[in-house]
Amino acid sequence: MASRTHSTVERHSTGNLTLSIVKFSDIDTGDTYESGIPSIVALWANGTDVPSITDEGIGVSDVEGTVTFTSGEDNRIVTLYLLSRT
Repeated sequence: MASRTHSTVERHSTGNLTLSIVKFSDIDTGDTYESGIPSIVALWANGTDVPSITDEGIGVSDVEGTVTFTSGEDNRIVTLYLLSRT
């Protein structure tokens, strides 16, 4: 388990919501990301690589702006989507 740094971030705003798209190049199960976003409304992640385990997804959870990743295998390429109130 390690705290990860993103490779790129995009932000798109509409009304009082902001969608942050955060890309990572190497995520392992239990890794965390300190988003610094206090008001996350929804979050989800996609593995953008080809996993060796069929249909292996990426799980994410948020506790006060700290996102934790879960997956059945390590070294995943991941795009994280964070919807927050601005």
